[in-house]
Amino acid sequence: MELKGKIRLVAFLLLAGLLTFSGIVFAGTTGKIVGKVVDEETGEVLPGVNVVIEGTGLGASTDLEGRYFIINIPVGTYSLKASMIGYTPESKVGVKVSADLTTTVDFKLSPTVIESPEAIVVTAKRPMVDKSRTSTMHIATSAEITNMPVTTSDGVVINTAGVVFDRIGGPVSQAGPACTVQGAEGRRPPDTANPGINLRGGRGNEVLFMVDGLSINDPIVGGQATNMSTNAIAEVQMITGGFNAEYGNAMSGVVNVVTPEGGPGLIHGSYKFTTDKGISSIDKDKYDFGDNNHLLSLKGTLPFLGSGVKYFFSGNLYLTDDWGPRLHKLDHHKQQTYRTQGKLTYNFTPTMKLTLGGFKNRRQYQMYNHNYYFNLDHYLSTLEKAEQVYAKLTHQISKNTFYEAKLGMFRNNWTRGVVDPLLTDEDKWWEDWKFKIPLLDATPADSLHVYQDRDQTWEYPLAVPDLFYNIGDHRFFENRKTDQVIFKFDITSQINYNNLVKSGFEYNLYKVKRHYNSLPADPNPFLDVYEFKPQVGAFYVQDKLEYKGLVMNIGGRVDFLTHDAKLWPSETELPYTKMNEHPEARTEEVEPKITFSPRLGVSHPVSETMVIFFNYGHFYQMPRFRELFMTLNPNLSRANQIVGNPDLKPEKTIQQEVGLSNQFSADLAVDLRAYYKNIYNLMAMERLPTNVGTPYDIVRNLDYGTVKGLEVVLKKRYSQYWALNLSYTLQYAKGTNSDWFDQYEIHARDAMDPVTGLTRVFPQKTYYLDFDRRHSLIANLSLRFPKGFGPVVAGIHPVQNTGLNIVYNLGSGLPYTKRDYKGNPIGEKNGYRQPWTMTTDMTLSKSLRLFNTAVTFSLEVTNLFNRRNVLRIYPITGSPYDDGYQVPQVADRGISKDKVSDYQWNFEKVKDLNGDGVISQREEQIAYENAYKFYVRDPMNFGPPRQIKIGMAVDF
Repeated sequence: MELKGKIRLVAFLLLAGLLTFSGIVFAGTTGKIVGKVVDEETGEVLPGVNVVIEGTGLGASTDLEGRYFIINIPVGTYSLKASMIGYTPESKVGVKVSADLTTTVDFKLSPTVIESPEAIVVTAKRPMVDKSRTSTMHIATSAEITNMPVTTSDGVVINTAGVVFDRIGGPVSQAGPACTVQGAEGRRPPDTANPGINLRGGRGNEVLFMVDGLSINDPIVGGQATNMSTNAIAEVQMITGGFNAEYGNAMSGVVNVVTPEGGPGLIHGSYKFTTDKGISSIDKDKYDFGDNNHLLSLKGTLPFLGSGVKYFFSGNLYLTDDWGPRLHKLDHHKQQTYRTQGKLTYNFTPTMKLTLGGFKNRRQYQMYNHNYYFNLDHYLSTLEKAEQVYAKLTHQISKNTFYEAKLGMFRNNWTRGVVDPLLTDEDKWWEDWKFKIPLLDATPADSLHVYQDRDQTWEYPLAVPDLFYNIGDHRFFENRKTDQVIFKFDITSQINYNNLVKSGFEYNLYKVKRHYNSLPADPNPFLDVYEFKPQVGAFYVQDKLEYKGLVMNIGGRVDFLTHDAKLWPSETELPYTKMNEHPEARTEEVEPKITFSPRLGVSHPVSETMVIFFNYGHFYQMPRFRELFMTLNPNLSRANQIVGNPDLKPEKTIQQEVGLSNQFSADLAVDLRAYYKNIYNLMAMERLPTNVGTPYDIVRNLDYGTVKGLEVVLKKRYSQYWALNLSYTLQYAKGTNSDWFDQYEIHARDAMDPVTGLTRVFPQKTYYLDFDRRHSLIANLSLRFPKGFGPVVAGIHPVQNTGLNIVYNLGSGLPYTKRDYKGNPIGEKNGYRQPWTMTTDMTLSKSLRLFNTAVTFSLEVTNLFNRRNVLRIYPITGSPYDDGYQVPQVADRGISKDKVSDYQWNFEKVKDLNGDGVISQREEQIAYENAYKFYVRDPMNFGPPRQIKIGMAVDF
């Protein structure tokens, strides 16, 4: 880095430190309780009342105006007690605290002549309208998640208003000849266990995913590197609009998973097991997917070091033969996943706490591609390993101020390729799969020994050549590794009852490695091998002002990125045209990228039950490391090369949101929200010519988008045995491209202008994006029947302690571009719509006590009505069944048993329908037509069928 770059970086870090220590929580894991205490008879305020959170050591005393506040409260549900000499103590149970939010709990104490030893116990009911909230936030507690038909944090996210979920994964794709660059650089293959999540019209990598306030995103390609099982979750907080300055490097939203802490007692725990084995006996062909899921959690306090060390541990083992069935059970679709997570907390003193936490996850899964139906063992599999370890010191300096210091490590190791059967036993779930790995410095001959060429003419069971791959390995191998060291320091200070100030900074040091080869059997492959050490940091200041008629969140954030990749000297004319001749010419330092993000949120409580809010903000996201560093020194004798750009700008979104929340009754409320987003500097491809005659594509900040939407949410809190959350989203998402890779596919398919014969220049016109879902409706209905409910039969209540949860999703069709038989677009790009989709998932549970132990039995059904949802269509017909091509007339090849070898006849004889030893032209034609029908009927064009599982959970 040149001198001026170093000076800027040092100045940035000094400024961060000054702002931080000027008095000041990052990605929150704690919340706040405020309230007022008055005399029940006179209504006068009561100063000096002690308000404590029972079992925690946290508390406060009311001031001269009867007000109190308690900060630094871990996420959870608590009992709050208010007491004062001369008054009957009062306890409020069921007080819920969420990260970054203010919970209001007021008390009315009754005077008494003789102090009562018993406190009045009241169950707290949180207002359904949060007056302190200035943006859209969705919170799911562990109790709510337990009742939902989901198994991971992803399941919670995709059932949220504003989310478009692609079950195929990655950018939404269209089947058929329109996708000519299948499996090429950057575009994820269409079958992946990482779902595509587009939030409020943003691309799939614009969401920041965190666990306990630390990012778990993959910095190389974006998106989350892993997810958490439901038994490891205390709360999922999802911010979909106008998030505060403490959150950065995200443009669409933030998902923060808070893991539980330990509790009192030596050991408490739960174990849950779900399987489809019992159901498969009904119809094995329909319901046997080999699905088994084990979840274990333990918590308690170890009797060490005085007050004890609280612990929480969770483990999850998920094994299935088909992790994403389509029309039927798919071959080569196993998944073997384990997740472990733990947290230790120790209070040195009542004001100082040390937390040690982390997780270790591994997921390996096979992938399906219909083109490899007869050769799936040579298709792709994926191994994902992610682990996090951190230490956090929390010190409450005074009742008004506390700080947090975090030091953490996150490691991600991702591999995709063809599994080596000689080195892998797929029945041993605890062992990592081994891949056919082309060596980093492999010669073409060495590569051929590892990966076999798939592009060969070969016979197969349908006896029709050139439709399927049935020899050789898939052309793709990639391994990428990230080691990330994180340091964060944050201070929170409640300056007075109305003013909470937060500030903090973070520093991330990465080491990223990538080995990519998409043609390992070719003498001239697409090869990319690199290692870089980028640095990313940020600091922010956030001020929250809370008054009776006004709440304001005002903040600012500065982010920076610097790395060690080089540019060509600035004086070189069109350096990219000669990079194959002078790969050593990259000598120019890249200027650090520094951004400033202002944020403003305002909330106005119109009444006790109605609030209006507005927010405005600038949101930046640093370039992904893949696009910065990929193929910086390519061999341009290979066409269709993609070249990274170390000087990419950060992407930027400007968002505005306005909303209204109104509580109609004690248990019914509605939210109305409207939002508008302008998105700038999105990454895309630009095709450039070279002096060797083979053009290439370079990554540039070229794309732009706009999003506008309306959300209506009706919430009915649990009462009279039922609860409901109903949300409707109307959204328009337009942009110049749906994904950074789109333009590359266009260049590869339509590169030349048929009139001029030159490289085609495409206009920067906005279209409806691939994930533009116009209408979506999500309903979450929960029925809970408590102890003693229902009729008595033979002395028992058969319906008591029973629960039913139903999640319903309805979505309008995603757009696609219609094409003619030559592959040319017809009409407007993305001017046509696929069919609507609809799914209904259900969980039925029954709790009882067996041998003095709480046991819950469950029945879980996904796609209850077995609806056949269409996920991909053929762009000529708009149908998932017919690609629109006329089956050609097949020539008579003159094949007969006495004219070919026995080896060839073993393949050909399937076409001999009349068994006369001769294959006629008509038999050739029938065989080809049948084979083509099978080829076109791709199960990946459809969504999952009905799946049924039974489960049992034990609490101990």
